[in-house]
Amino acid sequence: MMFLKCVCLFLAIVKSGLGSAGDIIYTCRSDKYSCGNGICITADKVCNGVIDCSNGIDEFLCGEITSSAAISSEKGSTNDVAVEKKTADNIDEANTSQTNQTRENEQINPIGGCDLPPKLEHGTYFVSESSKVPHGQGYSYLHVSITCAPGYGTVGSNIAYCFKGTWIIQMPKCTRLCKLKRHNSVEYKCILTGNNQGYRFCEGYEPHGTQVEPICRAPNYYSPTGLKLMTCIDGSWNYVATCVPECGKVTPQGEKLILDGWSAKHGDHPWHVGIYRKTENPYVQICGGTLVTQGTVISAAHCFWNDQEKIEPAENYALGVGKIYWAWNHLNDQFGQKSDVKQIIISSLFYGAATNFVNDISLLIVERAFEYKPYVRPICLDFDSAFEKFQLQNGKLGKIAGWGLTEKNGNASPVLKVTQLPYFNIETCLKTITPSFKEYITNDKFCAGYSNGTTICKGDSGGGLAFLEFDRSVERHYLRGIASTAPSNEDLCNPFAITSFTRINSHEQFIKTNILYDE
Repeated sequence: MMFLKCVCLFLAIVKSGLGSAGDIIYTCRSDKYSCGNGICITADKVCNGVIDCSNGIDEFLCGEITSSAAISSEKGSTNDVAVEKKTADNIDEANTSQTNQTRENEQINPIGGCDLPPKLEHGTYFVSESSKVPHGQGYSYLHVSITCAPGYGTVGSNIAYCFKGTWIIQMPKCTRLCKLKRHNSVEYKCILTGNNQGYRFCEGYEPHGTQVEPICRAPNYYSPTGLKLMTCIDGSWNYVATCVPECGKVTPQGEKLILDGWSAKHGDHPWHVGIYRKTENPYVQICGGTLVTQGTVISAAHCFWNDQEKIEPAENYALGVGKIYWAWNHLNDQFGQKSDVKQIIISSLFYGAATNFVNDISLLIVERAFEYKPYVRPICLDFDSAFEKFQLQNGKLGKIAGWGLTEKNGNASPVLKVTQLPYFNIETCLKTITPSFKEYITNDKFCAGYSNGTTICKGDSGGGLAFLEFDRSVERHYLRGIASTAPSNEDLCNPFAITSFTRINSHEQFIKTNILYDE
């Protein structure tokens, strides 16, 4: 004849020894009840006659309840569920001391089937309200809290609960944790364990056995091979998922043809970079460039060179990507991103006009990394020689953008212009250009352009000539050349001239050595 009062504690779902004692990796809100397996339900669903937790814990203790549950999971609290049970003999509740003594005797004189281990590997456990409980004997009622050593955590609940000789929440094990170092290109969804289906938020550290479904952050990243599940195995992931930028892919917007070109719209040329000189107010656009990574722009070396002072200071320049309008602070450039130039890297073999502009290539390291968006994307780089040969064939059209002169003696275009220029091999080029320009066709150059009035002009130097190709049914543009030099005449722009481009593949090692790769 006794009345038995059972106090049950349901804490966080995953705990570890990282940081201070009792670090909670995730828990239920203060108005929720923890099922002990990663699922949270509202307090009114506890003991309502319907099993809402997949393990049935919300109804398991409710056979004969005489008072309602008090639930709390605020930080620092214990999410207590106080449930009063009465026996078949219906003893009066007032005999509290007898109840407590009887319960302690039950635990110290085991009669149930719940055994305590001699020790917990990589952690410790604490039996609530019963510091005298020996291990290795069967008990009827136990509430056990587990704390794992640093670098370890539990899979599922960090508590165990024995009721009437049965573990309704089993004793967990402390397993090695895997650090989830998040990559900007990937979203992570942790798969629920046990009988639960669905996903949960992934924490910074996940225990052994955790499976993560990685997903590329569309529309700016993709995986050419697909992503398999990541699995935490004894402190290490079986692999680390990463995605690659959607390079060379335009954002469809429609079209509306720099001299005799077409006006660009947002997304037509999302890798084009305007290079501005900061020594004038307002800033003045002086060259073009091409975004190849979040922190690197490729341009021409002569844009930052003078024969007296050699390379000019990086602090004199700023960059704008995703811009349509020529003016630095145009109000309608809502998709543009800007950064100062941190470093200008040019070939040690570049000497400007003294060597006919051979090695006319530069890498600009940005002060603040650009963020990939639908209107800000990198160009594709591919140094495979067979692929380059396939793309660079006589007459094949490459695409280039710029704010160059709209007339041979005119002003810069207020809106970005795009044009297509046909490629010429060296033999064809030398037959087409003027004799005085032949000395500028060095071994790292190729030619492109028309002699009918469509060309690139002052302000377009450094811009990238890109060629279209299909990659698994996706249209992508690959950078093949950098606008370098063109024959001069008395005008600011010669509309009947072929332009020379610095060949990207001729400077593969320079680019790979100095580029700032995306993390």
